[in-house]
Amino acid sequence: MRVLLIQAPLGRRQMPVYPLGLAYLAAALAPAHKVRILDAALHDERVIRETVLDFCPEAIGLGLRNIDTTQSHDPYFYFRHFPPFVRWLSMLVPQSPLIVGGSGFSLFPREVLEACPELGFGVEREGEKIFPALLSNLEQPEKVRGVYFRDGRELVYTGPAILPDFATLPSPMRQIDPRLYQEEIFQLGVQTKRGCRHRCIYCNYPQLNGSTLRPREPGAVVDEIEAMKRKYGIRRFAFADAIFNEPCEHARRICEELLARRLGLSWTAYFSVRTFTLEFMELAAAAGCELFEFSPDGLRQETLDGLAKEINEEKLAEVLGLFAGRRKPRFALQLMFNVPGARLRDFVRLCQVALLWPRRFPALDFVAITNMRIYPGTPLSKRALREGVTKTGQKLFEPVFYDPWPLRPLSMAIHLGGRVRRGVMKWRGTYRF
Repeated sequence: MRVLLIQAPLGRRQMPVYPLGLAYLAAALAPAHKVRILDAALHDERVIRETVLDFCPEAIGLGLRNIDTTQSHDPYFYFRHFPPFVRWLSMLVPQSPLIVGGSGFSLFPREVLEACPELGFGVEREGEKIFPALLSNLEQPEKVRGVYFRDGRELVYTGPAILPDFATLPSPMRQIDPRLYQEEIFQLGVQTKRGCRHRCIYCNYPQLNGSTLRPREPGAVVDEIEAMKRKYGIRRFAFADAIFNEPCEHARRICEELLARRLGLSWTAYFSVRTFTLEFMELAAAAGCELFEFSPDGLRQETLDGLAKEINEEKLAEVLGLFAGRRKPRFALQLMFNVPGARLRDFVRLCQVALLWPRRFPALDFVAITNMRIYPGTPLSKRALREGVTKTGQKLFEPVFYDPWPLRPLSMAIHLGGRVRRGVMKWRGTYRF
């Protein structure tokens, strides 16, 4: 069967992100099907039309990676552009069943399918096992777990599927040239594991990928990276894990493998402060890490506890101290504002971070500050309902942010500051120094 996999357009101009999920899906489909991947963010309507008609797909898989930006300072709703795109595709190739998947769909499956009646099927969470099984059972989708389908006007869900053993999946099929995603270091992703065992109150990673870590063999990870360098000449990439250095020994082995092969590539990743040490920082930097990204989300113990971050304030200060006075390696911070436990002093502290930390930390690349996006099924959604931030039955499909009184007016100041150009700031709400 000819299967076309399309990463959905975002509807506005911004840095495209490599369709890693579709690359894994293509590798799972390739033994039995002829597969082509298309990133709609890279092309105009003419190129997309020509590609679709030339390939003449017998099935189309649509990757809906993001519903919105998740950023309170820039709350853009990507999904508004998705239904028109689906309608256009259905008219272009009416004979091809349209199957949607991706993290955006998995968070809001019924909302997506109700908004897009042209979609015949939906694949929940990780699709490497589900999608091939569905293609073999399009006439009897009820046989496949993890699928949404239409029975007349009714939406039917077949129940959750078991997540695949990530280590046994084939390496992603990088059909699209990775060099198209080299303008920013975070655009080209490599996964070393799936799953997240932490329970941050706002996060949906456990819903999407489970709470059990499923790592790949470090040698296989670096084989994939080396293959991209040899075939395409990539210069840099990002580890697309929720947290790269958990478990720390796994991350250490990957760094050692990168060093041993002398690939000379630059990379970035998200790191936890829990197990972060000077020794590990120096090892990762020697292996090519040019930007250490941390997402403590809070700076005081009260806010860290309110976020359920399982981080000690003293340990956070210790890790930040490792970068004091240095120019390299660079680091970045992701912080949340107006979180449970926040006080006026937190607003003052954020102002100090944005205005004074560049001198103390020459290696500080940027600080991103936002309110928490509320997702259904998270502890934050239950808290927001109890506190009256949201109402019973309120839809969370379009972005809703946790921003209670009395600190809500100060959020406006944070957002306004994010729109003021400082240094080489490229993204609204992100301070680049």
